[in-house]
Amino acid sequence: MLSLSAIRQRYRSRLALSLEQFEVGAGEHWLVLGASGSGKTTLLNLAAGLLRATEGTVRAAGEDLGCLGEAALDRWRGRQVGIVPQKLHLVASLNVAQNLALAPWLAGLPPAAARAAELLAALGLADKAGARPAQLSHGQAQRVAVARAVMNRPALLLADEPTSNLDDAACAAALDLLQSQARDCGATLVVATHDRRARERFEKVLQL
Repeated sequence: MLSLSAIRQRYRSRLALSLEQFEVGAGEHWLVLGASGSGKTTLLNLAAGLLRATEGTVRAAGEDLGCLGEAALDRWRGRQVGIVPQKLHLVASLNVAQNLALAPWLAGLPPAAARAAELLAALGLADKAGARPAQLSHGQAQRVAVARAVMNRPALLLADEPTSNLDDAACAAALDLLQSQARDCGATLVVATHDRRARERFEKVLQL
């Protein structure tokens, strides 16, 4: 489902990530654990096709990402990958329902208002559909970001530092949310974090 081989990722002269092999099977849940600067975000960006590998090969959801042109890569990402970034990047000028509607629109898919309503109801946010991001608590905003990431039922769900600055209860809730939503849409899940509290939640761990 996801394979990174012989990766040497550089930013100018700095080596950001060196990884011989990382193989993730369909439907698996993986934790990528490492300190700040260890290359976790770089790995997620390579898996999502947001970065081109300086050296090595990235294959994900049936594609060799190095062989796709920019337009094809954008289409592939929109339909196959859901991303929950560390900074949630909800669009402040749009309400919650409109933020969710962006996912199919950007992927060139038909509108999916029923899917959005289903997700918001499942995540306890049905009454927040008309709210703007600034009116949400951090936990609510995070749930909206996860809902947006799974709107298109992606094959691959990626989350970058989803438990950062959360207390123990909120940390557990965030991981529950990611794992349950990955299972619900049959997605492979890769969570990158420096937070060792997440370790006990995953059988499969890559230490960077």
